[in-house]
Amino acid sequence: MTGDPRVDAARSVHKRITVSGQEPENLRTCTYLSMGTFILPGTTSVIIVIYVPLFVNGRQWGVMTSGIVPGALGVDLNQ
Repeated sequence: MTGDPRVDAARSVHKRITVSGQEPENLRTCTYLSMGTFILPGTTSVIIVIYVPLFVNGRQWGVMTSGIVPGALGVDLNQ
């Protein structure tokens, strides 16, 4: 954070949606629960991603995606 709102907003990854590579296929074919990993853009931070399909009235409405840092699961990548 620089303190300059214009610079901070331009460099922020908050609520950034990026869909590329294998991810569109993962989202399209997610039936029950799916997991993956990626490196946060511009960093060396590994993120674990969980995909969960959302159903409304028996029809798939979309997929909820959640990114979790490995430390939140008790995984230490610095070993």
